[in-house]
Amino acid sequence: SVGGAYLPFVSPRWQLGLAPNYAGVDVPNGPVYQTFQLAGLVNYLVPLGRGVHAYAGGYAARASSTGAPRDFAANSYGAQAGVLRFVAPAAALRAELRHRRSDFAG
Repeated sequence: SVGGAYLPFVSPRWQLGLAPNYAGVDVPNGPVYQTFQLAGLVNYLVPLGRGVHAYAGGYAARASSTGAPRDFAANSYGAQAGVLRFVAPAAALRAELRHRRSDFAG
């Protein structure tokens, strides 16, 4: 699988971004299973000093899958909270707790 996230600051305290993810599994003597998900994220940050920020935010995503055992789609939503420690102006270490729920269809 491969994924990433792009969450630029849209103001000094708000991050808004996207997180795509792709996963594929080739089952021996079976079908190829593939999933693609695109998520939207928003975080509100509170500076704590020395390059450290606490944050809380929301998450919403849509995933679709093809292959074994059947095609499906899912909507996911949730929240996250954590701490960022900036090591450079555009790079930070992240510790995060997440809560996610999904509704499957198909």
